[in-house]
Amino acid sequence: MSRSVRARWTNGIVLFGLAVAMAWVGRGGPVLWGVVVPVLYAAAGLWACPVGDRTTLTQAEVDALPADQRSVVVYARPGCSWCLRLRLALLGHRPQPTWVDVWDDPDASAFVRAVNDGNETVPTVVIDGRPVTNPPPGRVRAALLEHAPAG
Repeated sequence: MSRSVRARWTNGIVLFGLAVAMAWVGRGGPVLWGVVVPVLYAAAGLWACPVGDRTTLTQAEVDALPADQRSVVVYARPGCSWCLRLRLALLGHRPQPTWVDVWDDPDASAFVRAVNDGNETVPTVVIDGRPVTNPPPGRVRAALLEHAPAG
């Protein structure tokens, strides 16, 4: 099991545990703490774990893509709150960027370190061949719309 998959299972299990704890603590109290918050934690746990895993590519696969299919590439890792922020901001957005998990691919990790002064800072987003570290989600959405196929 890769480091990335282990981290995602851990994140999912922790969030499910928090859901159970919140339900236990909030029982008999306000609906917000006894029902709503636990349901949100459980949903986040389901989303975080690798069940129904999202597809990510390796650095070699990204390099092999035609230029028009790699106009927006996001280098991320599980457990990163900034990566989660970007992923949630792009939830349901079409088109989606190409995602690369730096923990699953040493070449991707090396690329991110090369463009971030030796630091594995994520999310690093490559827009039109230029790396941008932790860009605002609006900038990534705008780049995706700019490169969206006509139609």
